[in-house]
Amino acid sequence: MPQGLPGATRPSSPVLPRTGVAWAAILLLVAAVTVLQVVAPRGGEGGGKFPLRVMEQQVRIQYGIRGLADSLGAVPVPDDLEALRKAIGTGPPAVRLRFAVVAGDLAGPAAARAELDRLEGLLRKEGRKLEGEEAEVERTLRALYAGDGSVDALPQDRREVLRRGLGWFGDLALAPEGSPDRAAVLEGADRLALILLGCGLAALLLLGTAFAAALLYWLRVLARGSRFRFEPGTSPSGFYAETFAAWLAWFLALSIGARALQEAASDPAVRTGALFAVPVLSLAALGWPVLRGIPFARVREDLGLRLSGTPVRDVLAGIGCWVLGLPVLFLAGIATFTALAASGLFQQDPEALEGPTVPGHPVVEELAGGFSWALVVVLACVLAPIVEETFFRGALYRHLRDATAGRGRAASVAISALVSGLVFGSIHPQGVFFIPLLAAVAWPLAHAREWRDSLVAPMAAHALHNAIVTGFAWLLLGG
Repeated sequence: MPQGLPGATRPSSPVLPRTGVAWAAILLLVAAVTVLQVVAPRGGEGGGKFPLRVMEQQVRIQYGIRGLADSLGAVPVPDDLEALRKAIGTGPPAVRLRFAVVAGDLAGPAAARAELDRLEGLLRKEGRKLEGEEAEVERTLRALYAGDGSVDALPQDRREVLRRGLGWFGDLALAPEGSPDRAAVLEGADRLALILLGCGLAALLLLGTAFAAALLYWLRVLARGSRFRFEPGTSPSGFYAETFAAWLAWFLALSIGARALQEAASDPAVRTGALFAVPVLSLAALGWPVLRGIPFARVREDLGLRLSGTPVRDVLAGIGCWVLGLPVLFLAGIATFTALAASGLFQQDPEALEGPTVPGHPVVEELAGGFSWALVVVLACVLAPIVEETFFRGALYRHLRDATAGRGRAASVAISALVSGLVFGSIHPQGVFFIPLLAAVAWPLAHAREWRDSLVAPMAAHALHNAIVTGFAWLLLGG
């Protein structure tokens, strides 16, 4: 029985929930979002800021590994330009111009000229030519690599063309081996390589620990039974199906309005405010069950929107559930990327002047364009856990668990976690290929809800997960 409420029986209600209508609305909205994700254009030529930032980090890591090998006295591995080109040097002209710099730095001016000639041939084949800043960059690179690659003969205004047009790659082109500016250009590359190596080893250790801990944990549950605190609610579950449907419709309407406002507004403060307004205003959907006759105190108890007597334990339990869920995330990740590879989305025609349209979260392009990381942390690690857990592990999960309670706890939990997880994955913008992976992310959140009942536990797990993903994005994009 929920704490603080008299009586263990469901209250009689003169108003009946419209569960079928609510689910029809949920399925219709989820289907609409999924279709929009399938038909929406993703990336065009792939020459946005995000792939260029990722390419920069990949090259910096390559130089960092070379630097670490030199400092350790290891025999340097010869640079395979052909393999490097297949990995990072194909796609739109913006990418190929940058790779010409890498080729020139690693193999000399002749290699850079060969890459520029390759780009020129591909453009001619498609009846295209470089324009604007890219044309200026290409002419400047040809001037730089026309002879022995000496920077001294390059006028200052031409150097600025490279810095402005190529960013870090322009600095690299102007700081060849032996240049006094080279150390500044490559500063932090060794550290970046070490950090990524350390993160990889830590991830392997954590994953191994998670597999062992999950095995022991579930064996213990099977042997001694669970101590899960989640119990049936005291309100007709259909009202919470309605609540989730109302939130989903309201959230999508707010998102569309915010997108229109962002496109129309020139003031960055207005654009940022619209971004924050969506999750905050969407909480107004908590008023729906109150309008349907359920006291807000009972709504809070049913949804788990309360602090237990041990909130610190709830937070630690949520973190523990996230660790126990890592094996499921790992297996779902393998399945997701296997499906992506089989679909051909990762395949890149080396002769094409377009980049692959690999699905992903649209916020990465904003981050690559200079969006504040502090704001992303607030959105991803504070607002998203609060809002999404309130309605997914609160309203939707409560409805599903109560509606399937007659099947027994194990079957009810399995059905509720699966259905709520699939809905959770479907409305996220990463695309249909990532629905199974996002549904797997929802599993430890449902586990935390079952274990502690209070939403504090799944909110903590959600915040931890998003913080780790955000940290990885920070490394990938170079902060």
